[in-house]
Amino acid sequence: MDKAKDRLEGGNVGIMEKACYAMTSGGLGAAISNPADKIQVEFQTDKLRPKSKRNNYTNILQAGT
Repeated sequence: MDKAKDRLEGGNVGIMEKACYAMTSGGLGAAISNPADKIQVEFQTDKLRPKSKRNNYTNILQAGT
């Protein structure tokens, strides 16, 4: 309980706790950005395909499936 009180008052955070925060934020960022990047690539490559093979995406939900 004293450690939590010290942190609230500007105390030091240990290296293991910092590592946990860094891994959590990195994992959340990757989980959000990877599907968004996949959709972006789908939109970009769809224009390069021949007209007969295009998917003609009109919104993000179509490209994400």
